[in-house]
Amino acid sequence: MAPRGEQLRELFNNFVGADQIASTEDYPSWENSGTGRVRQFLQSLRIAVNVGWRALRLRSGVHDFEATVDRFATDTRPDQLEQCSLPELHKYFRRFIDIRSHRWTNASLADAAAMLTYGLLKNSLNEEFPAEELAALHNTLLKGLPDLASNQPVVGLWHLSRQIQSDRKLLSLFRQQPSGEVWKAIQRQSEFAQFQDSFQKYLDDSGFRCSGELMLTVASFQENPVALIEILKAYSELNGESPGERLLEQETQRIAETRRMLQTLSQRRWFSLLPWPRTSLKVRWLLKWTQQAIALRERARLKQALLYSRLRRVVLQIGARLVDQQVLHEQEDVFFLTHSEIDELLSGGSMFPHNTPELVSFRRSEHQRMSMLNPPDTIELPEGESYRPQEELQNTIEDASDPVARECLSGVGACGGKITANAAVLLDVSEFSRLSQGDILVTRQTDPGWGPLFFLIRGLVIERGGMLSHGAILAREYGIPTVVGVPQATTEIVHGQTLTVDGDRGTVRMSRE
Repeated sequence: MAPRGEQLRELFNNFVGADQIASTEDYPSWENSGTGRVRQFLQSLRIAVNVGWRALRLRSGVHDFEATVDRFATDTRPDQLEQCSLPELHKYFRRFIDIRSHRWTNASLADAAAMLTYGLLKNSLNEEFPAEELAALHNTLLKGLPDLASNQPVVGLWHLSRQIQSDRKLLSLFRQQPSGEVWKAIQRQSEFAQFQDSFQKYLDDSGFRCSGELMLTVASFQENPVALIEILKAYSELNGESPGERLLEQETQRIAETRRMLQTLSQRRWFSLLPWPRTSLKVRWLLKWTQQAIALRERARLKQALLYSRLRRVVLQIGARLVDQQVLHEQEDVFFLTHSEIDELLSGGSMFPHNTPELVSFRRSEHQRMSMLNPPDTIELPEGESYRPQEELQNTIEDASDPVARECLSGVGACGGKITANAAVLLDVSEFSRLSQGDILVTRQTDPGWGPLFFLIRGLVIERGGMLSHGAILAREYGIPTVVGVPQATTEIVHGQTLTVDGDRGTVRMSRE
């Protein structure tokens, strides 16, 4: 019901990678909402002014959000939490709820800005360059963006791996010993003290970025450094160009392509009856705004990950205290309570606190049962009805059949280019060892925890995700031909199969040999 509501919905679906399936027949459009034309104009003007003001303050707004999270992170350092009393932990818990409920607007606006500017840039370039081979031009112009927050963990791992290669004993340790033994040796042996300092700094700066980083039940690299050692083992075997060099190469290509595009558009008029401004001016503005919005969004996402990692540690300490009080049986039982239930327990307002173990036991068993289901990506229900997993499970059993073998899968090209290589079908980043350098990664979805793998792969196929998902952004940074939104890719593509990924046309061809 907003002005340009249909276009906004299309941009949002493109942003998150959702199909446009919801019907809008029951909802009046902005033009047919019954509001008079004068009032519609005034409302549109008010919205435009408000959006413009927010856009002008977006950079400072994201900076404010970053400062808020940094203050919270400083006050909740994990090495300090063990000495905190339960009331102090309760205070930190409520601070997080306040941030998440009342101080999140600037982070959301960064998402919205990236969504709007990306969509406007894409539509504008598609109008100016309608040829099919130029359909992904907007993605090409977003490669190799400088100082993107998503690149920091990858560059940091590369520097650590160079330290390993320069130390013969350390390299031998990484090559010959299991990851757990490597971690113990780094901690105990003084000859590796310099590397341990560098490794610890990486954990402090980027160790909270992991797969499932916004899932409170997932331990980060800071809690489980051995998982990071496993990735470092692969990095220590790499030679050739560094992440920085590859990023510079993509940036050089982007700048050259941008220059050619603007030169072509400089011959075209923005308005047919006016000699100025030229179309190149409009596209130049849109491109600059889009690049800035993406960078701000990635900065906000980085701080979101830090915030949630700190909350996890706070909640775990709360769980430990509740175990001491015999309110819970296990520390991680606290994750089966809602935030309001935790708040009531800590404030003494819970109605039946001694029944909490029974409630946790019920929810744990339900969670295990639900985890066995494989629901569809999209669920449509009549208003007022709820999802019934038993019916879904029965339908899954009745409809189970082998997928029809296809030679070509289609999705949306997120990064241009074409590559032929072997497929590495991974359902979780913990299957990292199945990936070989130069493979095409095929997975359901990615998050920042998959970032270190991107420097090892040469192609990417994702079942879920939109054009501004973390996987799509990082793929463009390294110039990895990528297709997102490919249904059933992980079931139809066989691990080790030869694939040809065309990021310009959004196709994935499979060899059936």
